[in-house]
Amino acid sequence: MQAKLKKLSLIAALAGVFATPAAFAQSRPTPVDAGQGTVQFMGLLQANTCSIATGDENKSVTLPTVNTSSLASANNTAGATYFNLSVTNCDASINNARANFEPDNMDGSASGAAAGTYSNLFAPRDTDPKDATAAKNVNLQLLNENGAAITAGVNPAFFAVKGTGTARGATLTYGARYYSTGAASAGNVRTYVKYTMAYN
Repeated sequence: MQAKLKKLSLIAALAGVFATPAAFAQSRPTPVDAGQGTVQFMGLLQANTCSIATGDENKSVTLPTVNTSSLASANNTAGATYFNLSVTNCDASINNARANFEPDNMDGSASGAAAGTYSNLFAPRDTDPKDATAAKNVNLQLLNENGAAITAGVNPAFFAVKGTGTARGATLTYGARYYSTGAASAGNVRTYVKYTMAYN
């Protein structure tokens, strides 16, 4: 699996109207008792994979302005918006590609963590000067191409790589939407998601 770490920015406004090869070859340790176990990790790094399309390495996605009434209680969603991440010039040995979304900036609260959503960086802890206009109780939730939620840190499905030469590649479709952790208040929403392109 080859890793390229990039950032995807998700921004929006909510108004009252939301105005190596790495293998552990040694033998596994024997658990001491029923309360212990082992986890074995293996991986693969390749020199030749794909190139991320220009403009998709650090991408911005703007969600629509929605009314706070659509996020009136916890676990409500609204404003689903889809975007593409594309790879090109893929090596002939690469058959599939996906974006692994990292758990950086995942909401650690009970409701946010359970849904695997990403925190609003306009929250009071942030030094952004627009903190005073931050929407409250609102996170961002990622979606797969079919509209199902992608939990932060959980790998989505692969997309097939097709074509030949420099045109060999794939277009990966994902989405994002507002996710309420309580009754949302009007204000701004901004967050980011880091992703690593993975292949097989």
